Amino acid sequence: MNIFKNKMAHLAFKESESGRRRKSKNIFIGVSVVGATVTAGLIGLKRIKRNQIKKHSMSNAEL
Repeated sequence: MNIFKNKMAHLAFKESESGRRRKSKNIFIGVSVVGATVTAGLIGLKRIKRNQIKKHSMSNAEL
């Protein structure tokens, strides 16, 4: 019975170690995705703003 408990404790320790690695890897991936999304959003907003300024200046020139 004691051998079985030791084996189960060893397996539980292994699972917790791999779980920690998996969690840290998932956190790293999540942070990377969020960073890329924010960067893309800022670039998109900058382009939209620039296009609106161009359209606005053209309409002023036509007036």
